[in-house]
Parts: sequence; C-alpha cells; structure tokens
Amino acid sequence: MKDLERLKRQWSRFVANKAAKGIEYEQQDLAKDLDVSAGFISHLLTGKNEPSLSKTIELAQLFDCKVEDLSSRWGAELKANASGLKLADATAYKEVALIGQDVVDFFKTISKGKKVKIDDFMHWPHPHSENTYGVEVRTTGMEPRIRAGAIVIVDQDEPETIGKVSAVIKDDEFILAVAQGGGLYKLENKDFPDPIFKLTQEDLFIGTVIGMQSNQV
Repeated sequence: MKDLERLKRQWSRFVANKAAKGIEYEQQDLAKDLDVSAGFISHLLTGKNEPSLSKTIELAQLFDCKVEDLSSRWGAELKANASGLKLADATAYKEVALIGQDVVDFFKTISKGKKVKIDDFMHWPHPHSENTYGVEVRTTGMEPRIRAGAIVIVDQDEPETIGKVSAVIKDDEFILAVAQGGGLYKLENKDFPDPIFKLTQEDLFIGTVIGMQSNQV
C-alpha cells in the first residue's frame, strides 16, 4: 500500500469517528490542529506534499494510530532509531525502496540516469548501499530456493559474484539466477529445460541479491 493511501485511509477513519460523535471535522480543522495552511492539507491529501517526520508524528497522535499506519518510510526510520541507530547514518540501516509494478521499466529507466518517484519503502536492517531495492519475485526460475511471492533485496552496488544470485533483465523480463562467470547465469529450478543463459547487449545486469525479506540468500 502506498503512503498516500495509508494517509487517506486514516483520515477517512478519523473523520468517520468524529461524525459518529456528531462532530463535523473538515480539512480546515485539520490545518488548524496542525498549525499549517489549508492549502498544505489539501496538497497532503492529494499527494502533492509529503509530511515531515514531525508532522507525521503529530498526525499519528491526532488520528490515534501508529506512524507506520501513515508512512512506511517514517515508520522504518523510527524503528531504526529505536534500535539505537543514528538517523543520520548511511543508509545501511534504513529502509529500501520497494518496487511494485513495472519492475523492468523502473530498472531500465534508472539505468539511464533518470529518476523515478518511489512511494513504498520497507525496512531492511542490514548493510546495503543507497542503490538497493526490494522487489517481489514473480518468476519460478530459482525455486525452491527463492519462491514466487518472496521479496528479494537487490543491491546495485554489489558486483556480479560467481555463486551468488544476480538480478538481471533478460528479454524484457526480471529474472533471478546464479552467476556462473563469463556472462553466464543459471536457474536452479530443475523443471526448466535450459537453465543456463547468457545476457546480450540488449539485456541488463541489475545487481546482486543480498537477502530476502525473512531469509538470507
């Protein structure tokens, strides 16, 4: 779920609870309670503005919900801080961007140096570079080791390493496979008749898989 959807859900719940008590609560009331302009609230609820950590905490207190119910990003920040980590530290102990739909388009776009707006984040409390992403696996080529539906953590700054799982784009498909060296990769699913393949100039090496959401690769 995107953070904007989280925010709108909690806002609707809050307004409904007020209405059940006979209280009419509108955006200008929220602006007054947060000491911000009505325009800021309007932009907040349409995704044009993103709340700061302090404002997200104020919203959570007002809405009687958790920070992560409003923002996965700030929720991850607070969890890291609660673990005794400095918020200003390198991203090694922060969240990673969670890539949902259009995975191939996303990586092709950023490979050209272009920026893509990211709405979802997930906490990953292990060392990683700034260029690290969580991606839901939709293929079965690495089963049973990595099953479809798992979220793998791909670090683009980790070089291809023989024996480790790489994330690549092959024939416009996001694929996980074990690096064999010499540009060759191998799928581990024994049901695949041709498990070894090689990238062409049109294909793309994305990075090395450094873990999954719950199990280390």
